[in-house]
Amino acid sequence: MKKINAIEYSAEILEGFKAGGVFLNSKLGDKINTMTMGWGSLSVYWGMPILIAPVRISRHSHHMIDESGVFTVSIPAKGMLKKELSVCGSQSGRDIGKFDTYNITAQQGQVVNCPVVGEARIQIECKVVAKTQLPAKKMTQSIIDKWYDGTMQDGDYHTLFFGEIVDAYIID
Repeated sequence: MKKINAIEYSAEILEGFKAGGVFLNSKLGDKINTMTMGWGSLSVYWGMPILIAPVRISRHSHHMIDESGVFTVSIPAKGMLKKELSVCGSQSGRDIGKFDTYNITAQQGQVVNCPVVGEARIQIECKVVAKTQLPAKKMTQSIIDKWYDGTMQDGDYHTLFFGEIVDAYIID
């Protein structure tokens, strides 16, 4: 394991979002989950490195992150774990244990009480320092049409979880 500065690896991390997504991992009590996250942001807010994880309210991970206050993000090496990302983005952790079902390793995080995907190249551990819900009134109609089927009546907006990056590393 090699410690890294996540901001210095931002190009590789953001490429993961564009190339099929990354794993967003959560834990609440003895339950663990992973989901595919295709959007996100890496930046500096309040003088600290921040990873913003958007999660719809209806997702199993939303409740877990909201309650635990932590999450991790696992970024596969380019071209790796595509099948796993695809299936983890189409099944709910309420119904199945994704780590066991899809044969990916839940490896304990180094700082936060949350797993990382052991087969992924870059690991980012985050502590939630802020959150906000996207309001439909502030989004353009083209975004609503494309990403929310033209309506926000069901209230299933994304919450943006601002995670302070408390550890980042590469697993060799």
